[in-house]
Amino acid sequence: MTGTYKTYVLEGFEKDLSGLVQTRRTLPESLGETDVLVRVHVVGLNARDLQIASGTYPAPHLPPTPLVPCSDCAGVVEKVGAKVDRVRPGDRIVSHLSYNWIHGEIGNAMQKTALGGGIDGVLSEYAILHQDGVVRIPDFMSFAEASTLPVAALTSYHCLFGFERTVQPGQAVLIEGTGGCAIAALQLALFAGARPIVISSSDDKLARVQQLGVPAEDCINYKANPDWEKRVLELTDGRGVDHTVEIGGRNTLPKAIACTAPGGCVSVIGPNASDAQSDVDIAKLILYSQANVRGVVCGPRLLFEQMMRKSAKNILTPVVDRRFAFDEAKEAFKCLESGKFFGKVAIDVIQES
Repeated sequence: MTGTYKTYVLEGFEKDLSGLVQTRRTLPESLGETDVLVRVHVVGLNARDLQIASGTYPAPHLPPTPLVPCSDCAGVVEKVGAKVDRVRPGDRIVSHLSYNWIHGEIGNAMQKTALGGGIDGVLSEYAILHQDGVVRIPDFMSFAEASTLPVAALTSYHCLFGFERTVQPGQAVLIEGTGGCAIAALQLALFAGARPIVISSSDDKLARVQQLGVPAEDCINYKANPDWEKRVLELTDGRGVDHTVEIGGRNTLPKAIACTAPGGCVSVIGPNASDAQSDVDIAKLILYSQANVRGVVCGPRLLFEQMMRKSAKNILTPVVDRRFAFDEAKEAFKCLESGKFFGKVAIDVIQES
């Protein structure tokens, strides 16, 4: 292999994203035995990517510099190492967040090999990935659609199907917002025969939620209804929801716990709130709601592959709302920061036809 390619690196972690710069790197002369060289087509952005780039990610360790950002890409295998047996050149693949997280729960050990955090990520024309960190894409799925799955969709799938208490038909699922995780959770809940109840600050976004199959009465504007947890209890006849995909953080967590049914599950997947700390007694809320509160970060590769097999049955229809060219990566990050999107934001490294 010869030549150079364009990539982005984080030279620092600044809130104004000044540390995000484009540069060039040289293709390696050879690959490691378990390495896979991927020609990246599309990169899907996550809140984690923005938090790392801006120095606000609550990881247990600082990322190295310079660091290639982003964890989620879809592309084509160009070359493989001598001992690679999971994929071959020409395969369409999507990345997995942490190649050493194959099954089970491994805690923060996965952070050391997490793409775009512990090690170099995929915001690049080429990415070298470990063979255990790639998953094949279903034939019917575009690169852009597949790029939405590794963190957002897998995290939601982990919440609803990855533990002993999986979502069941007829159960109620509280979904906060309309970003990538939320839209995936909504579709997964509908597939399971459950009842998603969605909160958002935008009536326009709630209208789009209704187009995906959620009845208008199960859509709550939390700005118009600041005590939205009471409305959730009304909708569930006072019992509360069976599952919550908790995205908002300290501003929404107390309310989410308050409207959870006894024994229900609150899956905390994102500390996205930036307002002042609430003075609500979380411990007391958990005690009297009898909720199961757990942290969920992405998921293992085998669970990802299980989700992809189900995706072949068209249970997930990824929504890519905003797309940016590779040279517009900083604008894509700023769009993510603005919240002015529905579903996912993606960067086209190669323009899809």
